[in-house]
Amino acid sequence: MNKKIVKALFSYAVSKEQIRPIMQGVHFEEDVCVASDTHVLVVYKASNPALAGKTKLEDGTDIDGKYPSFKRVIPKKAGTPVNYNWSQVYRAIKWFKKQEGCNPNDRLVVGNCHVSMATLLNALEVFNAAGDLGFMKVSTIDPGRPILLESEQFTAIVMSCQSEPEKVDLERQDCESVVVSYANLINTYAIESAKPKEAKVEMAWL
Repeated sequence: MNKKIVKALFSYAVSKEQIRPIMQGVHFEEDVCVASDTHVLVVYKASNPALAGKTKLEDGTDIDGKYPSFKRVIPKKAGTPVNYNWSQVYRAIKWFKKQEGCNPNDRLVVGNCHVSMATLLNALEVFNAAGDLGFMKVSTIDPGRPILLESEQFTAIVMSCQSEPEKVDLERQDCESVVVSYANLINTYAIESAKPKEAKVEMAWL
């Protein structure tokens, strides 16, 4: 197994909250290891059999407790494919989150579902660390079910949000969250990121 990928699981997929300590670690089984913060769940299809049954913090400390039964929340089969350019989505979301007025609850339309951009980005960061973004397959079942992400190395789910079609691509009001379509996100990113950046003038205040 790849240590860089396991590090990405700790960075982007485990819970950062102390309410459920078991979710702050990566759980190892015989042939897979898994990480989840309850919004994102990533199964890495590799493991260290010597660690089977253990849940570890990044420093190697064991976490006591029973890890939740993760297999039952993963859809048994793929739904409707969502054929986005996921490498481009990854770059566009990272750009979008840096824009003035960005809200942590901003959402992206993925097929027939709406998903938190921040949550989706965490999953994409893991796939990116493994070089799998270009090979990732994504599918949705319905707005109330998780979005399924798959590649040769991973099976992952991202929890969807309440679907509000009437709010898609509306202008942001004050600091409220927005729902952005794939086309709008990609087109805006392509146009805005291509604009030349203004050169900073040293000691402009003088």
